[in-house]
This record gives sequence, structure tokens and C-alpha cells, in this order.
Amino acid sequence: MYKVILIDDEVGVLQYLPEAFDWESFELEIAGKFADANDALRFMENNPVDAVIVDISMPNMSGIEFAKICYEKHPDVLIVFFSAYKEFEYAKKAIDYRVFAYVTKPISYDEFSEMLGNLSAKLKVNAHQIPGKFTHNENKLVHACVDYLKNHYAEDIRLEDISKAIGFHPAYLSVRYKELAGESIVTTLSIIRIDAAKELIKSGKVKVYAVSEMVGFKSYSYFVKVFKRLCGMNPTEYKNSLDSIDPM
Repeated sequence: MYKVILIDDEVGVLQYLPEAFDWESFELEIAGKFADANDALRFMENNPVDAVIVDISMPNMSGIEFAKICYEKHPDVLIVFFSAYKEFEYAKKAIDYRVFAYVTKPISYDEFSEMLGNLSAKLKVNAHQIPGKFTHNENKLVHACVDYLKNHYAEDIRLEDISKAIGFHPAYLSVRYKELAGESIVTTLSIIRIDAAKELIKSGKVKVYAVSEMVGFKSYSYFVKVFKRLCGMNPTEYKNSLDSIDPM
């Protein structure tokens, strides 16, 4: 189970979220609830946390300020922002603080559920250094598959190509990978491709429309759909959010 903490100065939100959603079905566990971001930071000093869902507008410390400190002290922790629509552009300025997604207020059940699914998938990819509870062959399967995807994501990858390269039968590979990683090979590939796309967009050397094919998507419209699902914004919005960040 991946550990998530909630930060919001609205007590009603802290009471609603744990009860309204089936966190366990996403392999997520609420490790703490805080009305003050300073209390959350103190908690994180001594307790493992994988992701934080935090409100943008709070007294004492804003969500943006929290994200900056969290990024400096806990760079592996993923951040999800609550944001009223009028705050959305402001929230995107924290794009470099490992902000994974943005959820608008008032909270939509479908939008929040989709975000939880995407968050869980991303945490699983980040944790692909599989612990020793699996056998050597199982470790090999996951590591080899992810390595292959990272090295060939720009290509037209087929399951048969992966299985031939790493030495597992296609049917076994597909089923066993999902059992071990908690997601399909297709999902892992999509996340790797979108991460690569973000890096290309950040470089400023490639036009947004050209990025899609460079990271392995045949259809630009599908690329946009996957990018928005995983990042909370489309590629152009992502580029604009980077452009809006004031230079240091």
C-alpha cells in the first residue's frame, strides 16, 4: 500500500475524502490528515510518505510553498494540488516541484477517482525496483521488461518483441507482469512515453506537435488524451505553464 497524506485547512474536506473513496482499491492508504502544512512536514520527517494531496490556498503556508519545501527535502514524493478554477494558472507555476496532478474544487467524484488511479499507476512505475519478496526470475521479468520499454519506447513495440528480447513467453509475460507490477505493460509504456515527452517539451528544442511521434505515439490526438490523463493538462498547457514560470 502506498502512503498518502491529506493537507487542507477545511476540516470538512479532511473528513469527506477518506470516507467518499475506496482508497484500498487503488492500493493507497491515508497515513495522515493535516489542517496545517507545517504539521505535515514535521510528520514527514519521521514517517514514510509516497504522495501528498494538498490544498493550494491555506493560512500559514500555501500549497505552493509546501510543494517547494517538500521537493527540496523529499524529492521522490508526488504532489497533487487541490485548486479552485481561478487558481489553476497559479498552481501550474509549481510544475517543477514534482506536482503530479491538479484536482479542481468543488471536488468531482469521477475526476478525483481518475486521479487516484493515475497516482497509483505512477507510484507503481516509480517503485519498479522490486523488493526481495519476489523470486529472482520475477525480479528479472519486471526489471527486464521496464528496461526494454525505456530503451525502445519511441518504437512501435509489440508484446512479442519484448518477450523475445527478455526470454519469457508473451502470454506469461503479459499476465505475470500485471500481477507483479500492479498494472499492464501498456500502462507502464504510456507513463514512460509521457515522461519522455515532458522532458522534450522542457528542452524547448522541439515543437509540441512533433513530440508525439518522437516518443512512440502514432496518433497525436491519442497522445494528447494520454498526456492529459497522466498530467492533468494537455501538452500545450504544460508548455505554457513552463513558459509562465519566472526565471530565477
